[in-house]
Amino acid sequence: MSTAAVPPALDYPWPADDLTDGVVVVRAARPGDEEAWMSALTDPEARRWSPPLVRDEAQWRDRFTTMLGQTATDAVVDRVVADPGDDRFLGLVDWRRTGPELFRCVDVGYVTAPGERGRGVASRGLSLLVPWLLAADGLGQHRVQLDHAVENVGSCRTAVRGGLRREGTRTSFLPLAEADGVVVFHDICQHGVVGAD
Repeated sequence: MSTAAVPPALDYPWPADDLTDGVVVVRAARPGDEEAWMSALTDPEARRWSPPLVRDEAQWRDRFTTMLGQTATDAVVDRVVADPGDDRFLGLVDWRRTGPELFRCVDVGYVTAPGERGRGVASRGLSLLVPWLLAADGLGQHRVQLDHAVENVGSCRTAVRGGLRREGTRTSFLPLAEADGVVVFHDICQHGVVGAD
């Protein structure tokens, strides 16, 4: 069991130069991202593995408008994964604070644009984002975690490649809409990583 002292809450801004490995860049959303973002999040494969929380186009567009004003310390933050050469939208990574500030824990997620799948976009985005979320000069979190339906083996590979260890399963946790529209609770695979503090 860790006995590390809990540092004060940090309020660091998003890096001015964004996060990049030379193959992808993780940056804030811009108005020109909207249509590619809509296409990625409303794609049937993305919706298959996501809880049916947003149900119509107006709600999606409202969410995008909210994204444009997000700061790194908001409760929910979305960041675009883009091509550093032409700034093309490749996907999305996000984080959500999941409990009291004392816990210093965030859940992360991702979506890859339909035409960009299979290129490591999401795992590269996560491998850039996760260290920043944990770093003392980043968001200063203690733990970063991610879960996905156990049937989504591609997401499991992405999480591991993105730096999140597989920790176990949780029974009947994730509500997903089946092809007939019925919502069924799926078991999840839990991933996580803890910072050095």
